[in-house]
Amino acid sequence: MTDIPSIMNKEKLLVVLKELGSSRTLYTLLCIYGVSKVLYHTFLDPLRNVPGPWWAGFTSLPYSIKKLQGDISSYVKDLHKRYGPVVRISPEVVSVDGAADVRKIMSTYRYPKSQSFEDVLLSENMFSTTNESYNRSRRKQVGPAFSHTGLANIEEDVMKSGIISAAPILHRVPFIMVQLRKETNIMFSFVHDSIKARREGIKSGEISKDRLDVLQMFLDSTNPDGSKLSEKEIFSETFLMLAAGTDATAMSLTATMHMLTLYPEVFEKVCNEIRSTFTDRSQLIRYSEAKDKLPYFVATVYESIRLLPIVGGLVSRDSSSEGVVLSGIVVPKNVKIGLYFEGANRDPELYKSPESFDPSRYLGPEGDLLKKETFSFSHGVRICPGRK
Repeated sequence: MTDIPSIMNKEKLLVVLKELGSSRTLYTLLCIYGVSKVLYHTFLDPLRNVPGPWWAGFTSLPYSIKKLQGDISSYVKDLHKRYGPVVRISPEVVSVDGAADVRKIMSTYRYPKSQSFEDVLLSENMFSTTNESYNRSRRKQVGPAFSHTGLANIEEDVMKSGIISAAPILHRVPFIMVQLRKETNIMFSFVHDSIKARREGIKSGEISKDRLDVLQMFLDSTNPDGSKLSEKEIFSETFLMLAAGTDATAMSLTATMHMLTLYPEVFEKVCNEIRSTFTDRSQLIRYSEAKDKLPYFVATVYESIRLLPIVGGLVSRDSSSEGVVLSGIVVPKNVKIGLYFEGANRDPELYKSPESFDPSRYLGPEGDLLKKETFSFSHGVRICPGRK
């Protein structure tokens, strides 16, 4: 038997729903909501003083649409041209493109990676972690493999085998990326087989345990608590190095070749420098030789990735629990900051004629200093360990 209070509650609910369903009540609620939003963003919103389009305080829809369209870079670039180095692009996100401001955020762990990074890849790794001590530990572990000695140690293998192509990490995209998911699975298998083959090679004596490369660094490393890296950790870190390394290399080559096709006079200078320096066409040019003897070619690579950086779109950081002042604008605590590296690479305060393609800016002592200020491989405490 149904109790009477229960029936009465249902009847009251039906009356309320009926009233809400009337046009008059609905319009009233919408008006109240709209007025409250206007009042909040006018007088109470902590980001109300940050420049930006009026709608950025109310909705992130335009920003989200541009992200889905893959057009976020040009979109953010236009907003910065209109509103300045610090721009509000959604209710909770501020974009920054000034070189000094980006350097300020990237030079310390005080402004951590946003929590969204924690869902990237298979498990916590050097790229996805928001933990300072974890990142420091991993960078220290893999550092020797990216030193000049480490690079020279594996250069012969690279010369013989070439670069293994890899698919972008979009394995979470459902049903529309079937082929891409298959290619990602190939990468998974390659990493798994490489780890297994290395261990078997060391056990049989075919491979030296003293080999200096990224995989061996992870196999030999320990966590801060003294424990060895788990299979999952080794797999995740190795997969990251394969995916990020091949992607960054491919994009750097693509950017350089693209700019050389657009500027034939620069292409001619590069060719003349290489041919006059290395007259033996059968000789393979080593990394150290190119770096020491081909300054204009190296400068051309830097200028290419300055204008077409490896990191596209926005790189997310949190403003920390204290907030931060950027270009004289107070960004309050607990706000997501989008760092626009492409904009920082074109900052007129740092680069003369920033929109022009001029490799000579990276020549000489001043050029060497400028190389350290280029944001193409990130910057500061989280700079790409494989940038060399």
